[in-house]
Amino acid sequence: MFKGIALYKKGEYKVAIDFIQSMLTNQRFDVATTAEMNFLMGLAGKKFGDIAIVRQGFSMAMISSLKDAAEIELRALRDTKATEEDSEEDIIKE
Repeated sequence: MFKGIALYKKGEYKVAIDFIQSMLTNQRFDVATTAEMNFLMGLAGKKFGDIAIVRQGFSMAMISSLKDAAEIELRALRDTKATEEDSEEDIIKE
C-alpha cells in the first residue's frame, strides 16, 4: 500500500495503477485496506486520465467507509463529462 502511495505522490500514476492492480489481484487484504487501495487507484486514474480506472477504483471503494468520498469523485467525473459534451455541442453549432 505504501509503495502505491509513494508512486502516486511522485506523479507516477500509471505505475501506481499497475502496482495497485497487481496487489489486488495477487494478495488478499481486509475490506478497509482493499477500499483504500481502490480509492487510491481511482485517484491515480483521475490524474493519469484513464476514466475506466477512475470508475473501477471509486466504484469498488463505494462498498466501504470511503463511500461518501468515492461518490463525490464519481459525481465530479459525471459532471466533467457532461460539461465536455456540452462544449462539443457548442463547437458543432458554431
